[in-house]
Amino acid sequence: MTKTYKMTKKKVSVIIRTKNEEEGIERCLKGILSQKSDCDIEILIVDSGSSDRTLEIAQKYPVRIITIAPEKFTFGYSLNLGIRKAEGDYVAIISGHSCPVDNLWIQNLKNAITGDGVVASFGKDLNDPLRKSPFDGFLKSFQGNERVTYTDKAPFTNTNSAIIRDIALEFPFNEQVPASEDKIWAEKILKELKNAKIVYEPQAKIYHTDKLSLIEVFRKRKITGEVHFIRNTHKLSYYKMLRGCASGIKYNYKYLFSSRKHSFWWCFLLPFYHLAKAAGYYAGYKKAKRSLSG
Repeated sequence: MTKTYKMTKKKVSVIIRTKNEEEGIERCLKGILSQKSDCDIEILIVDSGSSDRTLEIAQKYPVRIITIAPEKFTFGYSLNLGIRKAEGDYVAIISGHSCPVDNLWIQNLKNAITGDGVVASFGKDLNDPLRKSPFDGFLKSFQGNERVTYTDKAPFTNTNSAIIRDIALEFPFNEQVPASEDKIWAEKILKELKNAKIVYEPQAKIYHTDKLSLIEVFRKRKITGEVHFIRNTHKLSYYKMLRGCASGIKYNYKYLFSSRKHSFWWCFLLPFYHLAKAAGYYAGYKKAKRSLSG
């Protein structure tokens, strides 16, 4: 028998993953505490070994703090722990260096979970004017402005999301992978839970920027490449890597020239960004493959 989940109760638990987030945690907490919603809100911080003032700042606010050893951290483990400790009927997830754009972030995520098979929602990320990064900010210009309901291959992200808590307990995040736990979760739940849907709600907006240099783009995508091999979704060759890189450059240039939203500097940076991204992904894939064969 297929279970039916409805969003009828009135409490949401906001889970914030932190490590050395003293620069942004207070702004994040103030943004959450200013939310206008028809449900009660609790805030849980899952901290993995902050050595700065993150926890000192957080303790000034009405939050529950859960600490884990740095060596135990994975994105999936910290989220699963927070979800188990939460008391809400559904959970909202946000990063410690992010901040809601307005006071309707939670309500918009909640409203997207309509009860007709929708088990989760995710929102729109905007480039943070206080944490400027050309590469991260460029990516956000491609997010859509229309609500989309996914029944397959949802680009779900835990930087800005909400999930029915009963669902998250029944289908926990993968705790073994170093990244992409959100994509793996979405793929699994849409495949295994009958009639499940995930909604992209562009009105649920946050500021979120990772300060990425080209080296950091390479390193971040290297981790994703390792996960790609672990998931074994399809084989990745050098040719496929170059073809994907060229396709990304072509698509992004098309957007730049049609929208005229970015300067010549963006046009100059674009090939380097995609080359770093593709090279990192391929390096991670090959590293995982060598480790298995060795």
